[in-house]
Amino acid sequence: MRPSSSATDDQIGALEALYRRVRATVNGVVASRIASPITLTEGLRELKDTLKTAVQKPKTARNRYHDRFLHIPVGCVVTDPQGVILEANLAAGDLFGLSPDRLQGTPLERSVPEGDRPIVRSRLEALRRGEEVAVQEISIVRPDGAAMPIAAAVSAVRDSGGRVAECCWILRDISMQKRMEEALRESERRYRELTESISDIFIAVDRDNRLIYWNRAAERISGVPAGEVIGKSLYDVSPPLGSDEVRTFFREVLETRRPGISECRFRLRGREYFFDVHASYPTREGVSVYISDSTARKHAEEALRRSEERYRGVIESQTELIYRWLPDSTVTFANDAYCRYIGVRSEDLIGHRYAPPTVPPEDRAIVQQGLASLRPDRPVSTVEHRVIMPGGEIRWQQ
Repeated sequence: MRPSSSATDDQIGALEALYRRVRATVNGVVASRIASPITLTEGLRELKDTLKTAVQKPKTARNRYHDRFLHIPVGCVVTDPQGVILEANLAAGDLFGLSPDRLQGTPLERSVPEGDRPIVRSRLEALRRGEEVAVQEISIVRPDGAAMPIAAAVSAVRDSGGRVAECCWILRDISMQKRMEEALRESERRYRELTESISDIFIAVDRDNRLIYWNRAAERISGVPAGEVIGKSLYDVSPPLGSDEVRTFFREVLETRRPGISECRFRLRGREYFFDVHASYPTREGVSVYISDSTARKHAEEALRRSEERYRGVIESQTELIYRWLPDSTVTFANDAYCRYIGVRSEDLIGHRYAPPTVPPEDRAIVQQGLASLRPDRPVSTVEHRVIMPGGEIRWQQ
């Protein structure tokens, strides 16, 4: 173990030699013609105690240094300027898979893979040139052949002449960090494969609404490659997404950290598009945005709305009685002619259970037979029967 520099060792040796000479002198003194034996003995004893304390302090400091060095919970190795290991602590022994005493006297690079050895040499050369050396990742090959990734930091201990006397290496196991980085890369790879394979637009923005991701579908639909939009404001790239409604929507998603959906209208290459804008996975960094083309659905909904309006117009203009109900007698539709016929307003019928005018007992069988005959392949049945109106009047209807 060599925890102190050579200069300190020389001082300790000189003090110990001086102490031995003084002790011999004190023990051999019997009397003196210049001073009394008592005075001389006391003076030499005082000098002895002073020198003894001076010798013991470096020894105590050295022992204290050795104990602390040995038990530091991170790998520590001291080498000479050529990289030969002079001392190593217990944590370093665990990293190398060897006891500290077996590491002493071996070149550090012997435990490093061939490809990393130039890194070790270059760091030693940089220290000899007086340069600062950054932390470097290298690997250690243990006796069983297993390679362990470590982060290595090295600094120089210089002598009074400024020359490198020793090199102190701090070594930290980064195996867990490497596994986490690999898991993150794998997760990002799967995420990218997923987002690139979907046919709809998938983008991501930070909290300042700058684009940080733009998938292939976004490139295809917009005609703009990702390289031209990454880092730019989403609202500059796509002004329709900058509407007050969409801006408010994004702000609410980020503030509440809850997913949401909004609608937006685009005009791309001379054609109008409708999109559903899904904001999901809100984080402190930003939000992922899934934009699906809803143009076909919107057109179908619009066509259905116009068809229903035409249907309703035709139905409402009919003089025949038309109404629709559920099996539990809840009325879902009644035209004006039917409402006038029974004397009830449509708002009092629609959504409410209503019993139609009573069918006389002798006609109920034929009505039930007509209803029972209705099937998907036979949706229409014609029955002629009588009804008893609320006022008791009997009317015929078909």
